[in-house]
Amino acid sequence: MKKVRAAIVGYGNIGHYVLQALQAAPDFEIAGVVRRAGAEN
Repeated sequence: MKKVRAAIVGYGNIGHYVLQALQAAPDFEIAGVVRRAGAEN
């Protein structure tokens, strides 16, 4: 079965939990995560 590729737009309080849920789900693959504030370098 093909995995559903998902991206998270917004990595605040809820985005953190969405990422954990998607990582635990065998049917999903994380395609990317976008933060509004930009990358921390």
